[in-house]
Amino acid sequence: MPLGNKKTKKTIKKKNQKIIKENVAKLKKKLTFFFQHFSNKFVLRKKKIGRKQTIKKVAKKKFQMQKKHWILVGISLLIVAIGFQIFGISKIKGATFGWIQTDWSGGADLNAKANHTSDQSSWNKFFSKDVNVDTSGGEVKLARINVSSVTTTDSDFNAGTKTKTFVSGTGNAGAVYAQKNDGVACSTNPECISNICLLSKCISPCTTSTICGASCAFGGLVYGTLTAEDGRCWLDRNLGASRVATATNDSLAYGSLYQWGRASDGHQLIASWDNSIGTPVNGTTSILSSTDAPGNSNFILASGDWRSPKNLNLWQGVDGINNPCPPGFRLPTITEWQTYITAASVTNADSFYSSQLKILRSGKRLSTDGSVQLATFFGYYWSSSLSSGWDKDWAACNVFFYDGGVYPNAKPDGSCDGGSERANGQPVRCIHD
Repeated sequence: MPLGNKKTKKTIKKKNQKIIKENVAKLKKKLTFFFQHFSNKFVLRKKKIGRKQTIKKVAKKKFQMQKKHWILVGISLLIVAIGFQIFGISKIKGATFGWIQTDWSGGADLNAKANHTSDQSSWNKFFSKDVNVDTSGGEVKLARINVSSVTTTDSDFNAGTKTKTFVSGTGNAGAVYAQKNDGVACSTNPECISNICLLSKCISPCTTSTICGASCAFGGLVYGTLTAEDGRCWLDRNLGASRVATATNDSLAYGSLYQWGRASDGHQLIASWDNSIGTPVNGTTSILSSTDAPGNSNFILASGDWRSPKNLNLWQGVDGINNPCPPGFRLPTITEWQTYITAASVTNADSFYSSQLKILRSGKRLSTDGSVQLATFFGYYWSSSLSSGWDKDWAACNVFFYDGGVYPNAKPDGSCDGGSERANGQPVRCIHD
């Protein structure tokens, strides 16, 4: 290596060392100035001569603390700078992202979840525990489920203390309504508090406490009650009649034709009338009954009594075994018939119809062959009384009338002299007990 080059290098080295010494001297000078300047800021002017030394000590102590603080700050900044170089902290970036989902065609999924970094544009499912979700409108909402179930019945709702409500419909279509009072329009029995809907109106059943003048329901028909000329309370129509008589030949007011002593078991029903001839609902039988209830709806053909052996207590009073009248009502005795006829001045068929009870010539059903006839010609109305005359073994008292007269044939002892065969079918008009 040439000598010139060696001298040149030494010269440069000495020059650099000189520069370093000068820079160190300058740095020391600056640091000395910095420390002097910084210390002067914390020297408090003495206000009193006796406290001068104390103030200098406090200032010096504060300076030492500030000096340590700045040293720590410097070290921390150095560590941070080294960290950025070593770990590449300067390359760390913060990032957030999101997306608006408009496609829900994937449906509900109980397990799969979106991997957001890869499904930002292709994810089309939604996480749900209920598959009955409607997404057709571009939004997630619960779908209506048109399913009905019956959890109870009408009788469940109306049982127990729920006596003033009724149920209409079942399942989702069912509803509970307040029941209606008497006289209010109705279409079915459950709508009414009385549970009776007749002629499109709610009506109470006939009871022992029914007030005279009121209407009540019995046996599927509506009956009125009235105080007649004798001061007694009677039904306003024959038992089984659909209405009060509007004319002397009003077949809808004829009513049923009972065999004396039988209950309302169907034997008494008349389907229709053609002038004076009626068509019964049920047929006949020649077999006599050995019990108070024959057990069938046939009209029993007999000469005298339909029952063998006979029972004369079947229609006696409201507690009669087979009393066919509404609760609180019964068949009138022959004496009570006589009292009414006298009070109403009844003398023939026309005056009977003109009275408040509007009694009609309703004919009879013959015990011999079961035919229904004689309506508009003759009237035969049963009483609860029995004959005490020559026919006492097979006859009961009745009121017989026609255009020429009225014959109750009542006797002072409450019986009658001459009556009608108990196997005949005749009208019944009830009186309040």
